Amino acid sequence: MKMLRFSETLSKLWDSFIMESNNGTIFQMRRFLSYHPNNRFKDCSLLFLEDDKLIAVMPAVLKKEGKNLIFASHPGATYGGIVHKKVLSLQNTCKLVEELIKYVTRLGCEKMQITPPPILYHKLPSNNIEFAFHKNGFYLKKRELTSIVSLKLETNISNIFKQEARTALRKAVKKKIKTKNSDDFITFYNLLKVNLMKKYNVNPTHSLEELLKLKELFPDKISLKSAYLNEKLIAGVINFVCNEKVMLAFYISQDNDYQSYRPLNLLFHEILNECRQKGYYFYDLGLFTVNMEPNWGLARFKESLGGNNIFRDYYERRLSKQRLKI
Repeated sequence: MKMLRFSETLSKLWDSFIMESNNGTIFQMRRFLSYHPNNRFKDCSLLFLEDDKLIAVMPAVLKKEGKNLIFASHPGATYGGIVHKKVLSLQNTCKLVEELIKYVTRLGCEKMQITPPPILYHKLPSNNIEFAFHKNGFYLKKRELTSIVSLKLETNISNIFKQEARTALRKAVKKKIKTKNSDDFITFYNLLKVNLMKKYNVNPTHSLEELLKLKELFPDKISLKSAYLNEKLIAGVINFVCNEKVMLAFYISQDNDYQSYRPLNLLFHEILNECRQKGYYFYDLGLFTVNMEPNWGLARFKESLGGNNIFRDYYERRLSKQRLKI
């Protein structure tokens, strides 16, 4: 097995592979990662070849934790991990992981930190990578929960909602809330920023400029669905089409002065209907745990929309401090 360090000349090959892979998402594409300034991360992405054919890639960086060097899934991506071709044998998977560990050890890294996409993002479900991780000394650093709505179980989206969510939906309709696809990212972003600072004392993952750049890079993959009352934007959801199976709610926010109007219930009802019509299998409502501590209110809300909870895993492996000879 041959391993190559990524260079910009390989971007087109990389992105083509992601689109055809078994478990790739928009987040692992070089076009997506390109929105970051060149000096923000020390890229250490890798390509894996067998008989001169590309079988896997891994977006990754080298970062420092104190004095220790860490090999990690790309921090600029929601999901990282090893992206592989549709069918990768267990033997080749184990061989790939073993070679990866040897290579990273040669770099003098103290640890490896890897965040693979959940299995529902796979075209063909496979736990070969996770098996190879456990077989080769990786352990689960933490397991967060993300809430997934299955879009193939019901023809009527309202039947997915629990009773309280259906009641809230009817209230939003009665209050004459209107929804539409919108390009008013600036108004929504300002609302999002205020809410995140007020509730959690944090800023959005992306700056407004970064978000607009991503929208420009992926006009058909990133969209804003907004709720309006008398032309005033009172809630919105920014969705990312991750791959052909899954759409993800990346940002969710509402004007708390209008929370009683239940605009988010109407928004998600419309979004889920659109997702189903477009043929997606799952809608990912996103995390509601942080460091394995649940936000119970957020959990109840997402479950009321028909969400079932699956793991988003974070793997780690400690390495020998002794640098191997290259």
